[in-house]
Amino acid sequence: MSGGKSPTIRTITLHVPAEGNDWISIKSIEEASEVLSLLKKSLEEKGYTIWSTRIALPPPPQSVSIDRILDVRDKVEKGIFIAVGGFYDDDPRINSLNEIASNNMFSYIAVKDHAKLGDLAFTLLKWSLDTPQIMVRIALEFSGNREFLTPYFPITATPRHLQEPVYTIALLYPNWIIDNIKEPSLSEFSRTVREAVDKVNQDAERTAGEHGIPFAGVDASLSPWMSDSVARLLELVGGCSLESYDCIPVLYSVNNVLNTVGKVGFNEVMLPVGEDDYLKEKAQKGTLALEDLVHLTPYCLAGLDMVALTLSASQLHSLFKTLHLIARIKNRELGFRGVMLPPDYPEEGVKLERFGFIPIVKLKSEVIRKSSEEKRGGYKGQGPLIIP
Repeated sequence: MSGGKSPTIRTITLHVPAEGNDWISIKSIEEASEVLSLLKKSLEEKGYTIWSTRIALPPPPQSVSIDRILDVRDKVEKGIFIAVGGFYDDDPRINSLNEIASNNMFSYIAVKDHAKLGDLAFTLLKWSLDTPQIMVRIALEFSGNREFLTPYFPITATPRHLQEPVYTIALLYPNWIIDNIKEPSLSEFSRTVREAVDKVNQDAERTAGEHGIPFAGVDASLSPWMSDSVARLLELVGGCSLESYDCIPVLYSVNNVLNTVGKVGFNEVMLPVGEDDYLKEKAQKGTLALEDLVHLTPYCLAGLDMVALTLSASQLHSLFKTLHLIARIKNRELGFRGVMLPPDYPEEGVKLERFGFIPIVKLKSEVIRKSSEEKRGGYKGQGPLIIP
């Protein structure tokens, strides 16, 4: 491979299958932790840096109580992330998903009925205002898919038809791509991504053979972590500005590459604002507005992710209706994960553990109005101005 050093493995995720109609057993959870340790050690010996390890579970049947779901956390060592699967929007247990998130586990709501979106907006807003830090572990999925095999959290759930554990891999590689391309072009991007994923696939298959754990594939999605910025990579490769229309063809072309290379999961560009320093900078300056992110979702995104918003319940409902329609048009998975703050929130953002400061992504009307107020000397820094 060009550049020598292998890309960072963002996560190794072990997908644990259901046991009949009884969800999963404590024994299978304990064994999953041991398997992850073996896989991690084996891939490290092959020269990889492993950023995290995760366990994804199948959707809990209706008979499984929230208390039983919460018991899982105590059976897994602290450093391993756990996703407990998806819940349909008519499942009464979704009213307790904030308890799951408060216990450091991930889950999501699969939206089947657009009539539920108003109630979901109200519920997520209430949870976020009460305990904003838990919202990084809860998502909505607008295509209604409750079984989705991907290493990315929160929208992942082991399919019910899976008969044995399998593992998947996600990469953290925007800066690695920049370091390894010969020139900033889409053709060089394509070559470098294919080389990276092919190499990881080969080593992961070898590891699978060594330990008897099937490897399902790499989710080739481009996902950032702070200075390892997807947004900066896209602008470099495409010679465009992310918030302008000339970046849409670039994003579409990049997604085509990712979709042909990855075997499982989203295989799309991900732009989680709270995980990308360059996106944070754009949001803080006001050059990136909420509408900019929303208008990109039909072309390139797995969803609207890690955004801090100051919207009323009715505005959030409208946003959810728009994302639900985009998911139908796009005809594939599309998610939402966000921290909702009061409309009169006095700060320019929120600080969360692990993610640091996340600036509020404003509406374009807010950005324009704030700019106008500041030019006239009338803006007093009293928080975002919401236009009904």
